[in-house]
Formats: sequence, C-alpha cells, structure tokens
Amino acid sequence: MNFDKIVLLDFGGRNTLSVARRIRETKVYSEVFPWNKSSEEWMTGAVRGVILIGDHKPDGNMDDYVRDFDQSIWELGVPILGVAFGATFMAYSRGGKIRYTESEPNSETVVTLDMDHPLFTSIKAFPSVCINKHSIIDELPEGFKRIASAPHYGIVAMANDDEQQYAIQFEPESQLTEEGFEILNNFVKDICGGSNSWSTDLMIDISVSSIKAGLEGKRVICALSGGVDSTVSAVLVQRAVGAQLTCIFVNHGLLRKNEAEEVLEVYKRLGL
Repeated sequence: MNFDKIVLLDFGGRNTLSVARRIRETKVYSEVFPWNKSSEEWMTGAVRGVILIGDHKPDGNMDDYVRDFDQSIWELGVPILGVAFGATFMAYSRGGKIRYTESEPNSETVVTLDMDHPLFTSIKAFPSVCINKHSIIDELPEGFKRIASAPHYGIVAMANDDEQQYAIQFEPESQLTEEGFEILNNFVKDICGGSNSWSTDLMIDISVSSIKAGLEGKRVICALSGGVDSTVSAVLVQRAVGAQLTCIFVNHGLLRKNEAEEVLEVYKRLGL
C-alpha cells in the first residue's frame, strides 16, 4: 500500500525517534533518514511533508552542513518543518542569521504564539515549551515572518507560507512542551494534508500477508535469541505459516541468571 508519509531528516540527537513515533500516533506513517541523504533516495510514494530535526548544534561548521545538504529539497513543493537545530539550520540555509550561546541547550520557557497561523490552530496562546537556547535565529530569511516569540529570546518560530516552510526552536515531543503533539498534528494533518491511512495493526496485517505469499508451502526455521527483534519476526512468521515454522532458541551465554528458562516460558505462551 502507498501510505501518506512524513520524512524526518535526522541531524543527530535524542529527539528524532520520539518525534517519529508522535507522528505515527496521528495515524500518518513516518520514516527517518540521515540529514545528508539525497531526496532521490527517499522522495518515493506519497511523501506529504519533511521535518528537519536535531536537538543541538552538531560538531562542525554550519557551512559544512549546508554544503552537504541536498539544496533541491527546498524546491520539492512539499511542506517542510525545522525542529530545534533543524530550525536554525533552515534559517541559516535560507539566508537568515543565527548565533550560538553558552546557555544550557534546553530549558522551559513560556512563548507567545501567532494564533492566526495554521501551525498553532486550536491551542493555547502562551504555552510552556522546551526551547533550544544553544542556537538562536537572529534575523529572518527573506520571505519568512515571525510566528512565535519569547522575552529576551526573539524568534522562536518562523514561517514562509508561500513556500510552505516553517521552523520551531522548541522540542514538540518533550514533556516540558505543552501542546507539542497538537502542533505536530496541525503540521501533519492541516498543512501537509496527511490522511489517517496508517496504523500498527494494518502494518501487521500487511507484513503477515507478505510473509505468507513468500513462504507458501515452505518449511521455515527461525533462530531465537530472547530479544525483541527475533521474537517479533517469529511471531509474524508464525501468524503467516503456522505449523510450517520451527523455532530454535539459541542460548548464546550472555543471558542473566534464569533468563533462559524465563524466555522459553514466554515463547510457549506466544505459541512458538
């Protein structure tokens, strides 16, 4: 199936996978790629939007990142959202000015939002957010406007509505950010037009059907280590082919005391 998809280009940090999971909670599929991947490698299927994401300034000169970034991404015609470091990268790459500070990278701050902007539809005007204070947008790129601010801080969020490019200096997935999920949902649904076409249950059904088609009439051996990856794989295969599957538990010698017996008990309960 051809799901609507949001692509995350990852500059490194602890927040990327959390944001990817939050997007999937909106029932739109998300996929993560390294920030320097060419758009030709991921601009397949129904890509509805792109998120540039990183939680702090990476090591290295900003110009090096701009040089190795696929600049054609700005011309794809799909909405783009910069998050945290992704926001300052967008500002710098699009011709704005940024500066770095010695402040703690992240802290809780109350911000003022432009409530007329679709990114902030139906949320409170003065939420607390976990803001990235290590890098600051000093001057907007041409064509952008400020859509959020904070005392002594300046440009917290910006937008170029004509080109559908947006940036927020805070971390929407953080527990310190109020309304973070709603902001992501506004971007994914209202701005990108993502539809409720994806769910984990649907992905399981598709995976089981694909496995069944590929293994029809064949015997299957699956080695199990006690870890999540091999266990999930075995459960999916078992749902697809049933008694055609034979599982072999491999005690590799690195399990904790009595863990091998506990793992075997779990496998029995799972029907493996």
